[in-house]
Order: sequence, then structure tokens, then C-alpha cells
Amino acid sequence: THEECQQGQVCQRREGQTFGVCTTCSNEDESKHCSEGLMCMDEVCLSELVSVVHLEISQDRCQLLRQRRYEDTRSPCQISLATLSSPDEEPQYGDSFPCEIRVHGGSSRDLPKLSWRIILETNHEDLAWGDRHMILRAEYNDLSMMRNVLSLELFRQQTTLPVSRWRYVWLKVNDEDQGLHLQVERMTEPFI
Repeated sequence: THEECQQGQVCQRREGQTFGVCTTCSNEDESKHCSEGLMCMDEVCLSELVSVVHLEISQDRCQLLRQRRYEDTRSPCQISLATLSSPDEEPQYGDSFPCEIRVHGGSSRDLPKLSWRIILETNHEDLAWGDRHMILRAEYNDLSMMRNVLSLELFRQQTTLPVSRWRYVWLKVNDEDQGLHLQVERMTEPFI
């Protein structure tokens, strides 16, 4: 099935076959179409929707996080998620969940656009692929925001080892745009 294939691939099953083969997608070959909600771009299934992550945090706490970016300072927050099918669409957020937020990264803490780690109270499938931790990378030094994505995809295609899932999300804090971030799945247990 599509779910058993790696991210971005499709399960191609020919007539009379019991098992399918994981392969690249194709817009021309009907047996290699992506699952619903995904589109085939350059032989990779990508979401047709843009995820918008909205955080609510007090202004004082937000400023404190930025001032104490080199410490493990955490602040309580509320998080909700919306998906957009076009950029001019107004986000319709779902339920709001309690969370904590802290600055993520090492040397990237010096940069104007910060990366964030969001810790949810419970595991959440839509927000964090069934985990409690969301890592939102600012990718400030990579204007294309593609270096880490290409590395993950190359590793996924050239090895048989599991690779972190990823997606682009638009981050808003207290309704203020923080820009595009790369959400990368956090590996919490040994996977080799």
C-alpha cells in the first residue's frame, strides 16, 4: 500500500499481483498516481496543501525566549493547525492544544530567524507524526530551503534505512507571520 512505501513514493500494483512495488510517481501512468491530497512533482508525491502552524504565547514570554535564546528557557503556549489549498485562503484552524516552546539549534541561535522546538502534552498525529515534539527549522542560511530536504531525499532513495519525514509549514505567532519553516521528524528511539 502507499502507506508502506517511503514518503513521496507510490505503491504500484499490476493486475494479478498480490504485492505492489514502491516506486516514483507519474502523472502519465495511472498505476503510479499519488494518494488523494498529494500531487506528483518531479516523480515525488508532495502535499497539495500548505500547513499553517499557529502559536499563541504571551508577548512577554515571546520576548523572554528571544532574549534567553542560549538557555533552555521554555514557555507555555497553545498550538493549532490549518491547511490551505491556496495562498489567498484564510486559515481555518482546528482545535488548540497546550504546548511548550523553546529555541532549537546551536549556532543558529545567533541568526535573526530562529528555529523552534515545540513540546506537546501528548503525542499528536497531525502535528508531529504521532510524537510529542515538533522541530521547526528556520533554514535561515539556505535561501532555497532545499539543502536538508535534498539530503533527506537522497538518503531515502540511496539506502534502505529509515529517514525522518519532513514538510514545509508556515508559522504564525500571535497572528504575526514568522515565515516558512521546515518541520523535520524527530527520531526518539533507535531505528537501525
